[in-house]
Amino acid sequence: MAVIAVDLGGTKIASAILDDFGNIKFTHKNLLSGRGGKDVGKLVMDNISRQLEKAAYHKMDIESIGISIPGSVDLDTGKIWAPKIPGWESYPLAEE
Repeated sequence: MAVIAVDLGGTKIASAILDDFGNIKFTHKNLLSGRGGKDVGKLVMDNISRQLEKAAYHKMDIESIGISIPGSVDLDTGKIWAPKIPGWESYPLAEE
């Protein structure tokens, strides 16, 4: 089983598919280019969708998806506080 790892920073988003042994199979990267709010949320979803399409094409089963963010998650609400990303003071990424 493979996993998708997403690294969201203040200036870029990078994602990768890793195989059972932790080897990076595919990567994708976008600059945030000043985006904020829902535009960044859409970019996260687009990166994940792109990796899911690659996995399906290569007949790789995805077991899980992990996302690192430059902030914290309120476990009660599931909302994200990421001060380096405009509009992410209480962003509902889990809902998306």
